[in-house]
Amino acid sequence: MMKTWLLSVLLLSSSAFAQNFSGLWVVSGDVDDDSVTPACMLEQKGHILSGTCKLDGNRTAAAQGSVKGKQATWSYTTTYQNTPFKLTLSGIIGEDKLMQGTISIDPSGASGEFTAERQNH
Repeated sequence: MMKTWLLSVLLLSSSAFAQNFSGLWVVSGDVDDDSVTPACMLEQKGHILSGTCKLDGNRTAAAQGSVKGKQATWSYTTTYQNTPFKLTLSGIIGEDKLMQGTISIDPSGASGEFTAERQNH
């Protein structure tokens, strides 16, 4: 009986700390002295993220990823000089509701850091 109660309390506690990453995230990042500034509208269903990132100009890219606790990871593919590049962002949401993390770019291997602020939630 005590084990069942303790397990129930732990499960409820962990769900209380789960983050909802749905919303518009405005990213400000830097990779090898180049700015990375997408605005990503993400939707979370369970641990799955999907959405669209608005890039420079009117270009958009489909985004997909996942959530684990306070960490979200999502990626999208864009083209630069006729070469496709996959950008992966992985960040942790802080007490201030800002997300901070890293950006990695394949196939170049370049990486950097970003901060993202949720605009509507």
